Amino acid sequence: MSTRVVKSIIDDTVLEVIRNLDPSGGNEILQPIIKLYLKSAGTLLHSLEQACALGDLDAIRLAAHTLKSSSSQMGAHGLADLCREVENEARNHRYDASGKTFLIVMQAFANTKAALDTYLG
Repeated sequence: MSTRVVKSIIDDTVLEVIRNLDPSGGNEILQPIIKLYLKSAGTLLHSLEQACALGDLDAIRLAAHTLKSSSSQMGAHGLADLCREVENEARNHRYDASGKTFLIVMQAFANTKAALDTYLG
């Protein structure tokens, strides 16, 4: 994945703030944080998928809210924006029962994961 594509998916300045927490300026703090994010995001996506299948608006809202927040903290603003839309729809007692929105979120996460994987190299 090119550096340009990564920067459009991940706001590198957010990851640099995390990297700067490491006194050596390396990736000893950043890489475990990325791994933790990817693991928790996978769990949240599974929860979101189940909630969408059941039409459970409270669970949709909670999973989308949590994924939105953690994605934003990792600089994945595009994914965070999608999750914000899903969260707001659920808050307004609406959701996409067709599953198309969930597929869009999954694709955004796949792109985010691919971009973050470049930092794990």
